[in-house]
Amino acid sequence: MNAFIDEHRARCGVEPICTALQVAPSAYQQHAARQRNHALLPERAKRDAKAPCPLDRVNRQFEVDRPNQLWVADFTYVSTWRGFVCVAFVIDVFARCIVGWWVSTSKQTDFVLDALEQALYARRPRA
Repeated sequence: MNAFIDEHRARCGVEPICTALQVAPSAYQQHAARQRNHALLPERAKRDAKAPCPLDRVNRQFEVDRPNQLWVADFTYVSTWRGFVCVAFVIDVFARCIVGWWVSTSKQTDFVLDALEQALYARRPRA
């Protein structure tokens, strides 16, 4: 959204665009100030910019010819009645469905590997 406002602000003005997009002008102004002066960025953003990014091994090409050719994985946090839990999942890009998943109360890497193991077990060749 900020990129859209950046692109069109000279022609339309910030406030009319923010009104149309239902965005607070102050939020955009804070973004613009941070772009001009990186010292205003939150501490986490400063740390994340310094961290090396993982390689994109598929070059954002998510089209495949057959099942099990490409899997992608991610994890997220989910709010429950008892607090937050971590959910990891593995998706078969061809079928566009989850083939393995795991829920954990811990942020340890093991729960992501458990999701992968579940996917490997579910998609193993049957004899």
